[in-house]
Parts: sequence; C-alpha cells; structure tokens
Amino acid sequence: MTIYRSVGYLQKQRYVPRQILSPPAKGLALIIIIPCFAELTLLRTLASLEAADPIEEPIEVLIVLNQGTHHGSDIQSINLQTKQEFDTWNHQRRLTYHILDMRELPKKHAGVGLARKIGMDEAIDRFEQAGTEDGVIVNLDADSQVSSGYLRMISGLTHDSSAQAWSLRFEHPIDGNEFSPSVYQGIVLYELFLRYYIQGLRWAAYPMAFHTIGSSMAVRASAYQAQGGMNRRKAGEDFYFLHKFSALGKLKEAHSAWIIPSPRRSDKVPFGTGKAIGDYLDRGDGTWNTYPPSVFNLLRELVDLVPSFYHGWPSLSPIVEAFLMQEGLPAHLLEMRKHSKTQRTFQRRFYTWLDPLKVLKLIHFLRDQHTGDIPLMEAAGKLLAFLKHPAGESSREMLQIYRTIQTPA
Repeated sequence: MTIYRSVGYLQKQRYVPRQILSPPAKGLALIIIIPCFAELTLLRTLASLEAADPIEEPIEVLIVLNQGTHHGSDIQSINLQTKQEFDTWNHQRRLTYHILDMRELPKKHAGVGLARKIGMDEAIDRFEQAGTEDGVIVNLDADSQVSSGYLRMISGLTHDSSAQAWSLRFEHPIDGNEFSPSVYQGIVLYELFLRYYIQGLRWAAYPMAFHTIGSSMAVRASAYQAQGGMNRRKAGEDFYFLHKFSALGKLKEAHSAWIIPSPRRSDKVPFGTGKAIGDYLDRGDGTWNTYPPSVFNLLRELVDLVPSFYHGWPSLSPIVEAFLMQEGLPAHLLEMRKHSKTQRTFQRRFYTWLDPLKVLKLIHFLRDQHTGDIPLMEAAGKLLAFLKHPAGESSREMLQIYRTIQTPA
C-alpha cells in the first residue's frame, strides 16, 4: 500500500497550526472527529462512546468546537456552555478526548466542512507523531449516538486494506419519548426516502450508489491526503468527500455496528436531515412524495448502454438523450475516447463524468420533465416489486425491509 507522507500535505493544506501539544499514545491508529456547533447534547454523544464495548487499541476523540466571527451572542453562549461542561466532564475517561477551540473562524469559511477539515488535519498530525501514518479517521456528529459494537467496528477498519474510505451503517431512532410522534414519523419517512433512493440506484446498476452521511463516514489517512483532504463546504461536504472514493472504486460499507443520528429538526445547514424534518413538520399533512421507480428504469437503460458510447451513440430514450445533450456529453465523449486506450478506461472516464451529482440532476430532470412525483410509500413498494421482495404495510415496516436489504448478514 502506498503511504503518503503527511508533512507535505500539512504544509500545503492545513488551515490552522497544530492544536494539541501533548504527544499521542504510541501506535495511535484510530481518531474520531466530532464537529460541534451550538450543540448542547455533546456530553450524551461522548457518554455513548464511553459506554460502547471497549477495545484494546488507543483511541482519540477530537471535538472541534466551532463558530464564526459573525455568529451572535446566542451561539457564543451555547458554545461557551458546551466548553465548560466538557472541561468538567473530561476527567478519568476510558477514551482520550481533546477539544479544539475554533470559535473565531472567518465568516467566509466557517461551517461544518471547515470544522471537519480542521479536526481531520489534526488527526493526520497526530498519526505522524504516533508513527502510524496510515491510521483511520472516523467522523461522528455531536448529536449522534452509537451502538455497543461501534468501537470494535471502526477498529476493524484499521486492518481492512481493501478500502480507502467507508460508509458506516446508520439507523435513526424511530420511536421513543424524547421527540413528538410527528418527528418520529417524519424520520421514518426521511430514512425510507434515503434508502429508497440508494436502492433505486443499485437496482439501476449504477456503480457509485452509497449513503453519504457526515456522522457515518471514515477514511484512511494516506487516502485522505492523496485526495486533498476535506473540503470546506458549509453543507453537503460529506457527499462530495465520500464520492471521491466511490469514483475510484475504493469506498466500502461497514455494517457490524451502527450510528444513531438525531431525528430533530434543525436549520444549521440548508439541506439534510434537520431541514428535511423541519419541512415535513411545516407541511403538517403527513405526506412525503418522491421520484417514481420509472426514473431508475431510465437510468438503468443508460447504465446498460455506457459501453456502447465507446464507439458511437446508442439508441436512447428521448428524455434521457435530451438530458445528455443539455449536459454537453457529445463534446465530453470526444475527450473520453481520445484518452482511453481500452473500453475499461473509457467506462471509468464516463462515470467520472456521470458522477453521483450528475445522476441526481438526471433524476430531477426526469421527474420534472417526464414523470412527476408520487407518494413515497407507493414508490418504495413498487421498487420492492422490481426486486421481487414483499412490501410492508406501514412506513415503519417498509423502512425495516429496506434496512434489512441494505445490511448484509
């Protein structure tokens, strides 16, 4: 395995200088990064880590307490309270915790992407000091919890040389007393939507069909550096980051334990779980609509024809062809063919162009121009029929079916 020395990466890419002055444990190979912004449930997340089944290997947890210079006194007050509570709590713990105090970030860049980057870059530095330059960096969120086997699962990643990055299993809480029944119903539908979409892509044989959730991702240190580190996007940073590795065929899934993300509404970022739940609650009618399975039929036809583009332009559905023309594929094909000596190389270049973002754009185009939306439960049931799998009668039953399909034994 190629090891990329971190000195060059840190010199060129690091946003802030070294934050942790104490030396790491010798052989440290596993670090968990937790961005924390205006979050009062951090200690519950840390308690969840402490309660997980122990492992022998040393682990560090780096909490990136972050805010921008433009944030008001309300955010500042919450972050100060979090810092004080953490300092009081952080004594004689099973894991090693550090807080990176980033409460003066410039408005232009402040956000979850930069917070993750600061923590992940610090992890690269810690690995180098520990003499384990190819450790694994895991991301978790400050409002998430983990199942009992979580530490064992992520420890196992350090021994998995077949991947550069991982999408980790997640399951939102779908019942309880902490939130209202409408929030739990909303999160059932939201997670069902996420799993329906990914399963639709997989049914279409699209090769980069992975969940990309910030609290549920991990990456090998050498691969992180080779890909230029984490981006500084204020939202969607996880999507863009993980799909760098899916495009290389180096992204895998890990299923033996799981992360439990919060189902609450939130306006911290313009899309994602919190925004989706807020929109659902604001609609107030219990509905959730989505793309019909027919859009995945059309995607499947395109995927089947990808090899044919190496020598010509195959016969396509008119609506798919309209999208490809709109996106300028003919001009890109000239470059793909010019630089591809084999069909295999061509297909790799084609999927670099037909990346997950462009596929999502295609799905939206098909929906807007051709199919319209249908109720999520109807869509999820029809897709299961394609898979020759019985459907559930309730949204919770349907979600459990999709969870089972996407969690191999």
